[in-house]
Amino acid sequence: MKKNNLELEEDFKEQAVQIDDLDRKILKLITNNARVPFLEVARECGVSGAAIHQRVQRLISMGVVTGSEFIVSPSRMGYNTTAFMGIYLEKTSFDRKVLKQLKDIPEVVECHHTTGQYAIFIKIQTKTNKHLMKIIDTDLQAIDGIARTETFISLEQDFKRGFLGLLAFHYRSARGNERSRAFLFPFLGQRELPVLYFRPAVPLCPRNPYPLFLVI
Repeated sequence: MKKNNLELEEDFKEQAVQIDDLDRKILKLITNNARVPFLEVARECGVSGAAIHQRVQRLISMGVVTGSEFIVSPSRMGYNTTAFMGIYLEKTSFDRKVLKQLKDIPEVVECHHTTGQYAIFIKIQTKTNKHLMKIIDTDLQAIDGIARTETFISLEQDFKRGFLGLLAFHYRSARGNERSRAFLFPFLGQRELPVLYFRPAVPLCPRNPYPLFLVI
């Protein structure tokens, strides 16, 4: 039986975990710098190092924190071309076969199933435009099951926001916005929302059909 919107919202609330102000402050600190010592986090939060350790372990056990990583700059390693590609499949049943072959191409760094005109949307990181052409002509077009592709080269990444940035936006708008309140409810319960401030984003410019790609 198909679930209605209310039932789906209740399922979402059951899956999401509740975190408090201290959890959010810890998450902000450790996501900005995965190597920050717990004692420094404790000083910033005004609690003991043992309390921070317990909180972080709790966040890991709940699945809120799934790991830590070092972020490598592609451009500093000589990979200066970033492109996105929409993939049309000959048949929808070919998706698993195509995905398996995409995983074998190291330059394909992200892969998403999407709604809309494309069956699959991927991100490609290459050294140069010529390198990108080689990947498209030699590797991607040779994959059995792909009908055709459309490629978009990124001119510049303006910003990249993690999940905490999304929470910050909903904090700001939740006082008068029911959608934001519904989004934040599983994380906050029914407590009063604090006021957060952040720099506004650059407005879109309709110079072409896809002036910016947004990851939401």
